[in-house]
Amino acid sequence: MSHRELYENLKNGLNQEVQIKNRIQQFEQQIDGINKKETQYRNDIEAFAKGLEAHVFLPKLAESLKTEVSLILKSKNEVEHQQKGFLSKEQIQEVSVKIVEYLLSNHLSNKDLTAQELARHLLQHNGSNNAQDPYYFLEIAEIKALENLIQGTYMNPFPSLTQQQVELNIAVGQITSLKGQIETLKAQISGKDYNLLKMYEDNQSLAKRLEGEIIEYEKEIERISKRIAQFDIQVSEEPDPKYEALKKLRPFFEDVANQLLKSKKQQLEVTMKQDLNLNLAAYRDVIERVELSEDLRDLSFKLYHKAGNEIYLNQLNTASKQVVMQVLLKALHEYGDYDPPVMIDTVMGVLDKTSRSTILENYFPQVSHQTILLSSDSEITKETDLAKIESFVAKTYTLKRDKENQRTEVVAGYF
Repeated sequence: MSHRELYENLKNGLNQEVQIKNRIQQFEQQIDGINKKETQYRNDIEAFAKGLEAHVFLPKLAESLKTEVSLILKSKNEVEHQQKGFLSKEQIQEVSVKIVEYLLSNHLSNKDLTAQELARHLLQHNGSNNAQDPYYFLEIAEIKALENLIQGTYMNPFPSLTQQQVELNIAVGQITSLKGQIETLKAQISGKDYNLLKMYEDNQSLAKRLEGEIIEYEKEIERISKRIAQFDIQVSEEPDPKYEALKKLRPFFEDVANQLLKSKKQQLEVTMKQDLNLNLAAYRDVIERVELSEDLRDLSFKLYHKAGNEIYLNQLNTASKQVVMQVLLKALHEYGDYDPPVMIDTVMGVLDKTSRSTILENYFPQVSHQTILLSSDSEITKETDLAKIESFVAKTYTLKRDKENQRTEVVAGYF
């Protein structure tokens, strides 16, 4: 539905190439915006890591020490209030020196009086007593630092970074789709090909059909829910520890599976390229490379022509699509760590004459291990086709329908 505006413009007869180029530019800007968001996110994460103390440790420390620091500040303020009007020890020492110097020089004939004795006398009558302050050892700068610690404003950016990560994961997952749409649009620029209009209308019809199916499914869900409600089923609300543990293991096994896929990805791609160049009649010997995805949950692959362009699967006919899928099946089967049986039904149903011959001579002989072919006598003829693969077939059977007794008999031999 993202092509709606382009579809309307093309339908109204506007310049197709200009409209497509504008749409391509929009998609490219969208991808560029996602990449910029990713760069910004990485910078924010780096800044958060560098300032971890200020973002996490200091707020936690302030919360833990808030009560103790408040008591210290309260005690210091009370002592400071009590000592208002009294001179400090340093001030008394300085004043004493000046008084003694003045008396000795002008009024006092007794030379035995010293500044220390005068300072001691003044301190005794000053009323200041450092013993009353249990935190007298703290400097003014230290008191100020403690005050800033509990009164500081802290903001933890981690929640916003988490939300940013969730949104970025969704956006990054859309990049592949956007690039695919760009390639689709670029393929339309070369000529007056209005396949895009037909593709849009087909997708629109498909969307309407699926909406109808959704409604039917919702009705079915409601009907089943009502049936379930008729039964008195006691569901335990207590969590099952084993089940919870298994749910935590699921991401681990998915990661292991993807790692196994990555380890064999190159072998799968090379094998598929070789087999497609041999078996895909429409593109024989012109496939440059095959690219396989790295996520088993969304397993996909792309084919590229020697000219550099991508060969889109939706542009292949039904026969070619069948060959491509059989080649993928063979590659996965060949490089798997176990040998599951492979069953292919209607093996020649949509293949043309050239593809039939290629599959019989090059494909089936290589996948004979653990493979079951379900074919009619018109697909693999007994006179000519069977001879090409007979040496690779272990056993043959024919299914004969007994209409009278309404059953099928399995008979040895091929028709």
